[in-house]
Amino acid sequence: MPKPLCFMIMPYGRKQTQAEAGKGPAEIDFNSLWDRGYVPVIKALGYEPVRADQDTGALIISQMLERLYCRSCTCRHDDRE
Repeated sequence: MPKPLCFMIMPYGRKQTQAEAGKGPAEIDFNSLWDRGYVPVIKALGYEPVRADQDTGALIISQMLERLYCRSCTCRHDDRE
C-alpha cells in the first residue's frame, strides 16, 4: 500500500525576511528547510513528502488540484498582515 502524501506548497530558494537587524535571520534558505527540516519529519510520520515546485509530472496541474482537495490541510500562521 502506498504511503499517504503530504503535499507542501512553500517558497523555494533563498528569500530575504525583511526582519529588523537582531530580530531574526536576514534570509531563509527554504530548500534547506525542506530537505533538513520538513522531509525527515514528514517521513517519520509515515507520509510521502511532495513539494509543489518539485512535482514535475506530466499531469502536474491535475495532480496538484487533486492534492489540494485532500482530507487534511496544514496552513502556516504568522503575525504578518
